[in-house]
Amino acid sequence: MGDPQAIEIWESFVEAFVGTSNAMKDTLPDYYIVLFNPYNTKNWLLLILNGVILYDFASKGQTQ
Repeated sequence: MGDPQAIEIWESFVEAFVGTSNAMKDTLPDYYIVLFNPYNTKNWLLLILNGVILYDFASKGQTQ
C-alpha cells in the first residue's frame, strides 16, 4: 500500500525509462538502464533491458 500520487509518479518515471530503453535498443542493443538506491548502491530500484522491465522494486520484484 502506498500513496496513490507517489505510485502514479513512479509509474510515469518507469514508463519514461522504458521509452528511453526502447529508443536506444537498435543503436545500443543489450545495454541496461539501472536505477540504484541512492542510500545503498548495492540495491537496485529499477532494471530495464531493451525496453523490458527486468526488475521494479515497486512491483515486488516480479519480472513484467
